Amino acid sequence: MGRFILLTYNLSALYAYSLSAKDDDDDDDEGGIAPEIWGIVLHRVVAVMTGCIWGIVVTRLIWPISARQKVHKGTSLLWLKMGLIWKRGPLKTLLESYDNGGGRQESFMSECEQLELRRFLNHLETLRASAAAEFELKGPFPDTSFKLILGATSRTLDSFHAMNVIILKDPVHSDGEKEVLKYTRKEWTELSWRISHLFSGK
Repeated sequence: MGRFILLTYNLSALYAYSLSAKDDDDDDDEGGIAPEIWGIVLHRVVAVMTGCIWGIVVTRLIWPISARQKVHKGTSLLWLKMGLIWKRGPLKTLLESYDNGGGRQESFMSECEQLELRRFLNHLETLRASAAAEFELKGPFPDTSFKLILGATSRTLDSFHAMNVIILKDPVHSDGEKEVLKYTRKEWTELSWRISHLFSGK
């Protein structure tokens, strides 16, 4: 509001003063040497309002940049990527390393993937802040809901990372652990599919 008042002052009072100080006696533009301040203010208000309306038309119809749409699509894309990573299955990767005779666990999520997902989540947080300030006829942006959703997504990514670290902490596994994984393979495979479906189905 303070900036708007100062801008109004600059466009009106100072312009009126410049007219009275520099205009010729024969110049009747907006009052000449005796400027009509209310006429100047009215002209400036109409000009500013016309510019605002034109800006809305450009950003909504000609070149729309909607942060809320990007947040919706970006969140779905992030969950799909997380679902594909989870579909590999950390336990499945462990068992396959046994079947190949390696005896050492491979990472089910690389450091590059972790960094990419975290950067994408930070980008979504920035878009969420922008979407909250966007004008939309449909109503206000559900900022609180998306803040909770992205917060839960961040904690899930933290869990992914923690699981990866714990698995890689002890890369050599015993034959007993191998048998347990084989015995429970059906159960944890179904669980992995369901979790992946929840991520990708959103």
